[in-house]
Amino acid sequence: MPNVTVKIVGGKDKENLSAVTVGDKRWGENGASWGSSQSVPAGKETSIGAYYSGKRSAVATFDLGNNDVIIEITADGPGETGANIVDV
Repeated sequence: MPNVTVKIVGGKDKENLSAVTVGDKRWGENGASWGSSQSVPAGKETSIGAYYSGKRSAVATFDLGNNDVIIEITADGPGETGANIVDV
């Protein structure tokens, strides 16, 4: 399983971003610390979700192969949050 690291790199609403999920793993509130790595099952259409005030907003889906990745989150609010996926 590849290791996935989630980092918040900016955005106009980052103070209201409570959590991010990638597949079945969670960072932020009730999850791992921002900038830490977790093993996520490889697969097609792995989803990224962002949580603002307890409500999930879809960010993106991507094919997670066997390589470790860093996901850079730009927290611009529900429906506007972006993700840049970088192979390590």
